[in-house]
This record gives sequence, C-alpha cells and structure tokens, in this order.
Amino acid sequence: MVERVISTEPSSTEMVAYLEGGVGRLVAVSDKCDYPEEVRALPKAVKTIIPVTNDLSSREIDEYVSRYLRSGKPMFAVDWELVRRLEPDLIVGQDLCEVCALPLGKSLKEFFIGGEPPQTFHLNPLNYMEIAQQGYRLSEILGRRERGERLLQVFREAGRELRGLGRGLRVLALEWIDPPYVAGLWVSDLIAVAGAEPLLRPGEHGRRTTPEEITRFNPDIVIVSPCGFSMERTFREFHILEESGWWRGLKAVQEGEVYVVESDYTAKGGPRTWRFARFMSDILTGSEPERDVGVKVY
Repeated sequence: MVERVISTEPSSTEMVAYLEGGVGRLVAVSDKCDYPEEVRALPKAVKTIIPVTNDLSSREIDEYVSRYLRSGKPMFAVDWELVRRLEPDLIVGQDLCEVCALPLGKSLKEFFIGGEPPQTFHLNPLNYMEIAQQGYRLSEILGRRERGERLLQVFREAGRELRGLGRGLRVLALEWIDPPYVAGLWVSDLIAVAGAEPLLRPGEHGRRTTPEEITRFNPDIVIVSPCGFSMERTFREFHILEESGWWRGLKAVQEGEVYVVESDYTAKGGPRTWRFARFMSDILTGSEPERDVGVKVY
C-alpha cells in the first residue's frame, strides 16, 4: 500500500491530488508546485536553482535559461536528506522537459547508485489522451482506480465534443512570446483532434519558431499561452506581439481570432487539461469560454 508520496513537479502533484481527492498522502513536493493550494505548505524536496523572477521579461528569461542550459549545470536541486528522512513509498515526476522540472529518471539513477530507489512513476504524456491514460495507471498504484476511470471519462467526453469542430482551419498555439515558441505535445494534438491544422505535428515537442514561419502558416486562430504565465502576466507582454511588424498581417489578428489562455491548462499535462479542450470547443462553436481558462483579445 502506497502511503507516502513525493512529487517532483507541478503536473505530478496535481495528478496525485486529483486521484487521491486531497493531499493526504503527499509528504513533499517541489517549490514550483502551487495547486491545489494546500501543497504550498508541504516540505520542498526539489528546489529551482536559477533565480528567474517575474520582473524579468520573456526575452531575458529565455536568454538566461538558454545560457544556463549550455553551461551543463543542473537547474534543480534535490534535498536528498529530506527524501531519505521521509522514506517515500512512491516518487512521481516527469522527464519531458528539463526546463520545467527535474528529470526524475536521471536524478534517481545518479543518486541511488548501488542501492534500490523507491518505486517511481513517470508522467510523460505526448498527447492529450495519454495524460488520462497515464493518470489511470497511477490510480491503480494509489488504489484509486475509480478516480482514474473518472479522469478517463472526462477526457474522452471533452475530446469527443471537440472532434472535427475546426476542420479546414489553421491554429497556432504560442507557448512563449519573445522569442516566439510554438506549443506541441498535447496542445498540437488537441488542435488536430479538432480537425484543424497545427504548426507542429501532434505529439511533437514545442520549439522555437520565427516570424517568417508563422507568417507562412498564416493561422486562422492564434492562442497565446506562455509556459508558467498567468493571463495577467501574459498581457503584460502582449504589446511585444502587437508592436511586431509581422503580427498585424496575420489572418487571425485581422479577423479578431486571438486568445490568451492560462498556462495551467496548456503547459501542464495534468487533470485540468481537459478544460483547454473544452475551451477550444467553445471558441470553435462561438460559445462564451470560461474566463478563468482563457479570454478573447480581439
């Protein structure tokens, strides 16, 4: 029986809390974990090393992180003494993005040389339904299969409602403003589920793009959702797009189909991602989307 769980990144924390119906079995998280609210008070087993603060611009953050990655230095520090003291039955994390979270597999392998690490579970979904499918597998480990089944049901329903609604449209999802990065993985997958054309193939990792590539793509709809940014934080830098010469020429801008979305629903492959699928259904059918998920800019 799994009684003590450590989560090393936000998506895993949210998934465990959803499946558990609370935070009772979570004994430690990372300093980036902020949902549900109760996890803020838990011990921090993983801490971010690089001092990226909200007063830095998107450009400054990108340059700082890029330099740091080139240096080969780790971006996260693990309090292994705390991990040993807590004696977890299970550690949950991911290996998808070394910028967003501690690469769990590599870190455990390096630390537990010659010893047996605790049971681990890696949440590494590449597309929309894999989020729920991997969540279901985790629910079996936690003894919460009914919650895992409910997660699968909710994701299937939201995906079914979205299917085919964007046929014939080109949809661009930006996961960073300056420089522009295009979103992939489950975001591009959901665009394809809608029958629309994404700039990246479904399941492909997000990457840096260029104004020229975006202009050639000339999307009918643009969704702006920078990784780790709230809508308020995104609007603080939205002028960077509006002041760019290429921006005003886009079909989506000229026809008023530009949206800003809270990154909790796009950047995190977790139990709330289905709400982004529902948001897309709303904008593609002309319905009013839930304002806590995203808003129309113009």
